[in-house]
Amino acid sequence: TNLLQGQYGIGAKSSWAYVDSFSIISNFEKTKRVYNAYIDETRVGKLALISETPTSDQDGCTIKVPVQSKDIRQFIDSTVEATQYWDVKPILKGVSPAPKYPVFKVLHAGPNWQMLEIERYNSYDYYSNTPSKSLAVVDGIGYPIDPDSIAKISLPHRQLLSNRFHLLFGNGEVSLSASRDSLHYDERTVKLLVSRITEILAGVKQKIQQQLDLQASYLEACQLYQSTLFSFNFSDFLKGCTWKSHKIILDPNATHIGEFA
Repeated sequence: TNLLQGQYGIGAKSSWAYVDSFSIISNFEKTKRVYNAYIDETRVGKLALISETPTSDQDGCTIKVPVQSKDIRQFIDSTVEATQYWDVKPILKGVSPAPKYPVFKVLHAGPNWQMLEIERYNSYDYYSNTPSKSLAVVDGIGYPIDPDSIAKISLPHRQLLSNRFHLLFGNGEVSLSASRDSLHYDERTVKLLVSRITEILAGVKQKIQQQLDLQASYLEACQLYQSTLFSFNFSDFLKGCTWKSHKIILDPNATHIGEFA
């Protein structure tokens, strides 16, 4: 269902990809139930109620999956990778040193997109090996966008994808591969991607200009413009930006200095 986190319903069963059994502790309406989720001899997943006792604990669910020591770091890194775009991130307890999430600074944004300036605090770089620096963020999960998989993509579209944009989608809007590791570039998904990129091309310069005009001073407008240029590999696209009708000049010379300066 597109109405629930995850969409596909395989998350509850995903622990069986790693172990043959794990435990579930459910506190609900003053009753604590302990279950064993296991793979039986026919290799079918089963759920067995182990115990049922009264409790004063608050409602909630605990899932315990045994992890081999050699795999702990991979679990931590994969958790950070998968949840870095969530508004509410998981708390990782008992991990030393504690992993730090990358900090995403949104320079400009529209209804369905964000333009980013990114500072990273760990060695994991989601953009390092991708042909595009932009991501499709589908309900909080980031998927690299491959321009070569989008039929008849124009040069401006390709140039925009070389920047750090998040294209925001809800559950079910775009298709995903069976492995859930990448986008599936079917006709519906390609059409929506092209439409979203076209929307960004039409709106990004206008949004940038609006943000520049909101700056309190010419200097602050120049600083925002410079940080935008630094994060935007499409500099010709931004020519002609102003602050309150004053042209922004990042490298002024004597002929530019007048009453306004």
